[in-house]
Amino acid sequence: MQRLFTQKFFISIITIEALFSILFFIILALNKSLISLFTDYAVAICAFLPVAAGLLLVKKHNVFNSLFGKCFFFLTAGLTLWFLGEALWPIYTRILNIEPSSPSLMDFLWMIGYIFIGVGVYWVFTIFKPKLILKRAALLLIVFLTLIAVLTIVYLTPIIYKGSSALEQFIYGYYLAMDIIILSLLTTVHMVFKGGKVSKPWLILIAGLTVTFLADIFFNLAISVNSELYLSIGDLIYINGYSLIGLGLTKHLIEL
Repeated sequence: MQRLFTQKFFISIITIEALFSILFFIILALNKSLISLFTDYAVAICAFLPVAAGLLLVKKHNVFNSLFGKCFFFLTAGLTLWFLGEALWPIYTRILNIEPSSPSLMDFLWMIGYIFIGVGVYWVFTIFKPKLILKRAALLLIVFLTLIAVLTIVYLTPIIYKGSSALEQFIYGYYLAMDIIILSLLTTVHMVFKGGKVSKPWLILIAGLTVTFLADIFFNLAISVNSELYLSIGDLIYINGYSLIGLGLTKHLIEL
């Protein structure tokens, strides 16, 4: 019964993702002025999908007696903070008609969310211990490429956002740097259990986080050039990114 429910939930996420993506292009073609109204709510709805899947995983794996439980608890806590940030955005801008300051409450929720997700990834490392399995050369290459990417972001952020305050520049760079670090860690872990029963679910999860990383890039680009079109494209990417994260976590429910 539970497996059947999980499979239906998996299909529901795919349906929501496809429906919202199709509606995005229909609204964009018929009335471009409504696209931001649609995406503000659609992104928040899709951000809740991985939270729901994560809560089911936490319920399935005892958070106090299971390393997987600890992992999914922190991942879900971080994703919940991301969802709250996405949900507060339309409340501020659409319902209360308030233009959020920069940095905003949503920024702090998203930033803290990364920390919880990072702790969740740490627990994954305690389970699979990639440093004991992977060759040192592979690990060094991953660390080197991650360091280069992060340093590039640190160097370019003040140049791209020259007119922004130091705090705003830090926040913009923080999102991208944390995306890269978490993706690198998850990719390293995936290399360990590649081919196992959790390989596909974890690959979907990594794909979702990669897509949200691309969405962060589009968001930063939109801010730097003041483009509503890029903001809308970024929101479409967020819709698919959050949906993929939800699919990855739901696939874990099916496989574990």
